[in-house]
Amino acid sequence: MRTTIWCAVVLGVAIFGGWWAARAAATGTEPRAAAPAIRGADDEGFRKLLDEVRRRSAELDRREREVTERAAALESLEEAVADSLSGNSTRAGVEDAGTCRLHGSVTRIYENMRPEEAAQILDQLDDETLRVVFARMEPKQIGAIVAAMSRERAVAFTKTLAADGEVARTAAR
Repeated sequence: MRTTIWCAVVLGVAIFGGWWAARAAATGTEPRAAAPAIRGADDEGFRKLLDEVRRRSAELDRREREVTERAAALESLEEAVADSLSGNSTRAGVEDAGTCRLHGSVTRIYENMRPEEAAQILDQLDDETLRVVFARMEPKQIGAIVAAMSRERAVAFTKTLAADGEVARTAAR
């Protein structure tokens, strides 16, 4: 009787083990090999890991510098737009702000943007501010930006430019 029970237990374990192995093979879940342990500073894996950490750290530092530079540029742009929209300046004051205070930095920002992106922002500015920005740009860049602006705004600003011959001559240089 004991022999029969032992044979049944062994047979049951064998059947259960075969079933478990077949199921594991069907689902593709194989036990993973343990990652090789890092033994010390002289280990090849440790050096590779350290190099990767240094590379990523340098990349993050570079990205942080870029973000800081962009934030500074946006801050100066916000200040310039706020100054020009304050309404406290006369037309001559706005032109002076465009030549003295800004020194073309706002214009350079828009020159470096894609025309579609610049048009979305410039679409919302008043005519005086738009004149200041466009007065320092090349006609080719102005054309690309105006082409990307909304039709109504482009038509209205074109009529304003046509009425003011001085700005039109400056833009036509």
